[in-house]
Amino acid sequence: MSEIHQPVSGEILWDGFGFSNPNSGVYVHAQSLYQELRTLDLEPEVIGEKNIDFSSKTKILPPLHAGKVANVKAVWNLRLGMLIRSMKKKPKIFHGLSNIDMPMPKIPGLKLVVTIHDVIPLLANSGTSMAQSLQYRSLLPAVIKQADALVCVSQWTADSVVSRWPEARSKIIVIPNGLQPSQPRSRTQPHKIAKILYIARAETYKNLSMYFSILRECRGTMTGTLLTDARGLGLAEREAKDLISSGVLAIQMQLSESELEKLWNDTDVYVHVSQYEGFCLPAAEAMVRGVPVIYQSGHALDEWVGPAGYGIPGKTQPKMWITKIKDLAPRGFSPDFQLALKQHLTTLPTWKNAASQLKKLYTELMNCPN
Repeated sequence: MSEIHQPVSGEILWDGFGFSNPNSGVYVHAQSLYQELRTLDLEPEVIGEKNIDFSSKTKILPPLHAGKVANVKAVWNLRLGMLIRSMKKKPKIFHGLSNIDMPMPKIPGLKLVVTIHDVIPLLANSGTSMAQSLQYRSLLPAVIKQADALVCVSQWTADSVVSRWPEARSKIIVIPNGLQPSQPRSRTQPHKIAKILYIARAETYKNLSMYFSILRECRGTMTGTLLTDARGLGLAEREAKDLISSGVLAIQMQLSESELEKLWNDTDVYVHVSQYEGFCLPAAEAMVRGVPVIYQSGHALDEWVGPAGYGIPGKTQPKMWITKIKDLAPRGFSPDFQLALKQHLTTLPTWKNAASQLKKLYTELMNCPN
């Protein structure tokens, strides 16, 4: 029986698309996995346009002086292929961690792993940008055909892929995102006027207008914060100017780690009104801090929120959201709720679990004949 070859640093190459923004979900996902893989004696190399702050092994893509076109996924994938072909010592496995990233054209002998966080651009129709939707429609079928393994971060994402491409089923492995260790709020009492938080960029499916409606119809019983991007700020200034001027809604952008911790400590309920989520890291961040979660159901959050909050069906009127928030804001501080949440967190995956599963996948692929 032949000896099993364990992957080592230099044999695994990650695509670093999206790793330059520390506030992005892709960055958090990659950084968390990378840190845990290092404890398992595996440090993947990363391809990026500049050094990645959590990796000491970054390969820099040659500059392409083509403005924003250089980062269109199809162009990016061609650049990946060119760089890998130029490498004297080629990797054994390439892992694209951002849905539709892979070297083009296909490189013989290179095993391809792609992480699919979601297929929301295909589900939401006009709910995402036209450019994003077109890229998914053109590239995802090729990814599914060429990949040796497809890592989905939730069962909902896996089911969404299989419903469109049944042939993908045999390639899919579900490796859920992990949760960080618990770090409960230092505050032990709810505010008299509940404080809610929503973290979302400005995409139509993120349903920011519902968040504004909840605050508008709550009749002074709560205030809210929206942590968003520049487009989200512009949308709020257009659609919720009255809420901002009256102090009911505060807009935050690009907070430091300490500022974000202060915001979490000041939050009574995390409210996630998005129509779709492949996992939802902000909800996970809320839970490990003991903050209850209210969300629109029908996607991946149904798999793991459990006793940490409520799922509310889509197209529910703001009145129901307000009723549930009013109930959960004080109850979230009760010993019974906190105990149930603490016990529930012990049943959920950690990033160490995710890294162990990923290393096992790499090992299986490297020991599988081409």
